[in-house]
Amino acid sequence: MSYQIDITGISVKGFHGVLPAEKRSGQKFVVDLALKVNGNVKQDEIKSVVDYSKVIDLVNEEVSGKSRNLIEKLADQIATRILREFKLVTEAKVTVHKPWAPITITFKDISVTVTKKR
Repeated sequence: MSYQIDITGISVKGFHGVLPAEKRSGQKFVVDLALKVNGNVKQDEIKSVVDYSKVIDLVNEEVSGKSRNLIEKLADQIATRILREFKLVTEAKVTVHKPWAPITITFKDISVTVTKKR
């Protein structure tokens, strides 16, 4: 059996960007996930599935942790860790939104999506 877990709108303050002000002051980043899971839910217990609260904790650690210049690298690192730490996940699609990027032209959102498979 396979299924998908979608988690949208994880909002975390981070210090990512190429400008010194971004690394100093930080800003909110928003992360969306689509996780393909290969598993057989025989039991009604959290240990038999992907614990999405732990996935959200992982995203929080990555976004609020080490500063990166590029959101592409941040998305890639989140996907890599999800595949490494959650063995039932066969594909991780990670979108990192940077809606408050320091750009002088008005825009609604900037995002990067990375998809990694096992």
